[in-house]
Amino acid sequence: MSCAKQALGVLASLLVMTTASAARADYFPPASERPAAGVGTMPFRLGSGAMRHDQGIFVRPQIGFGNLAAEIKDGSSTQTVDGLASSFGLSVGGVVSEGLVLHGTFAISSISAEKVDGGAPITAEQDRNFSVSSLGFGMTYYTPANLWFSAGLAPHQMTLSTSSSNCDAADCPQDTQTEDYGMGLRAGVGYEWWVDNDWAIGLGVEGFGAGGSDITAYGMTTMFTATFN
Repeated sequence: MSCAKQALGVLASLLVMTTASAARADYFPPASERPAAGVGTMPFRLGSGAMRHDQGIFVRPQIGFGNLAAEIKDGSSTQTVDGLASSFGLSVGGVVSEGLVLHGTFAISSISAEKVDGGAPITAEQDRNFSVSSLGFGMTYYTPANLWFSAGLAPHQMTLSTSSSNCDAADCPQDTQTEDYGMGLRAGVGYEWWVDNDWAIGLGVEGFGAGGSDITAYGMTTMFTATFN
């Protein structure tokens, strides 16, 4: 009888321990509740390793597509560009406090068009492209639910170029290029899903606007993100 009572006691203890472990399996304590780093540990880790944006290096590449538009002043006339553009971006930085990231950001959006409204039409042997690129600084804030908000300031380069192809050198129209520089703002919002302790993937939307002396550009991009932290 005593053996049966002991066996039941052991089973009850195991059941309590298993239930407690399961209840805490998805719990990640905040930084204030974690033990301090001991002697011999790395003072700066690559990532938090706990599905939280609380420390370490931050890297977020992004690709997407969206609308890109611009107004280009050419003497007394104004040309316009508007259409579907592809985009690429990369943010690299570090976490300064839980959920808050400071980073440098590179971004580029480009569009191809056979004709720019308001400008001279081009021939079948010509390609016309418009691109906007930027390199600057920004910040991103992550909520506990992994919803993020981002904003940044950067100088932008805006380029409208016409190049010739599939024609004899003697008959090719002259290549042209118009460049302008100006400051611009970028802002975005998105959501990410953790796929392991340090990597998350998600979707977001980003808008930007930039203006120079001759070119004003703005756009909106839907993007796919992959974040390491």
